[in-house]
Amino acid sequence: MCDHSDTDSVVSDLSPIRLDAEFVAAIRPERPMDGHKGTFGNLLVWAGSEGMAGAAFMCAEAAARSGAGIVRLYLPRPLILPLLIMLPQAVSHAIPGTAEEAREDLSALLPKIDACAVGPGLDPSDIIVRDILLYMAEHAERIVLDASALTVISREPEVFRPVFLARKEKGLAPAVLTPHPGEFSRLVPGWNKEDRLLAPKTFSRDWNTVLVLKGYETTVFLPGGECYINSTGNDGMAKGGSGDVLTGLIGGLLAQGVSPADAATAGVFLHGLAGDLAAGKLGRRSMQPTDLSACFTEAFRRVKWES
Repeated sequence: MCDHSDTDSVVSDLSPIRLDAEFVAAIRPERPMDGHKGTFGNLLVWAGSEGMAGAAFMCAEAAARSGAGIVRLYLPRPLILPLLIMLPQAVSHAIPGTAEEAREDLSALLPKIDACAVGPGLDPSDIIVRDILLYMAEHAERIVLDASALTVISREPEVFRPVFLARKEKGLAPAVLTPHPGEFSRLVPGWNKEDRLLAPKTFSRDWNTVLVLKGYETTVFLPGGECYINSTGNDGMAKGGSGDVLTGLIGGLLAQGVSPADAATAGVFLHGLAGDLAAGKLGRRSMQPTDLSACFTEAFRRVKWES
């Protein structure tokens, strides 16, 4: 991976590589016949708040259907029973009441976790969210961040950017950030939404993150300057909840040992492909984000991840 040291090098080549089934086929995570649940990764999903249990469910269900061995939910206590009913295979952990207790809890939990998926449905006004998010960004081995997590980060870039940069020194993988255009405009105030290459590419480098800029032709940017444009998906996916599914899918791939770059590129392609399959069955108007995970099976077959 290239190491670009100045803005000129970042702008020198803005041509993205177009993702296709052949590219994603080569990313397939191995599934040994003698594997067990630990072999296939342990993912912690921190999502949901009062009135937003569905976001936690869609994220966690996508993670479970990605092939991850164990999905753990980090939830406010009132959401544990609803999520147990909706996703009984997941293991639930109640979020402690204070940031200090949460840090102590996570210091014991994170060493057992291969990856974290954070953000869908969190309450960004909850004061504890900022402190837990900061701790996870500092310590999680692999992490994907979306939605409310990005809102919190955008409020204090001077606090969070050094944390993402320090991950490299700590031997931690680059974080994956998955903003839609509105969220990216909060991360980069004054961003021109017509610029879907230069500013995102520069941000990825300057923050040492894998950036997934969602929208029409979702594009993935790597810290070294490479970028990949997606070729799947449709306007039927432009509904609240689709991003929660993507976060869970990328998180599940991270937990299975897939690199952040490969998890992001494969994730957006498979997510869009599942959306195309759902549109074919249900129509773009009627399809829902909750239909996407059920289409993963056929999407995996199309890229030769399943026979």
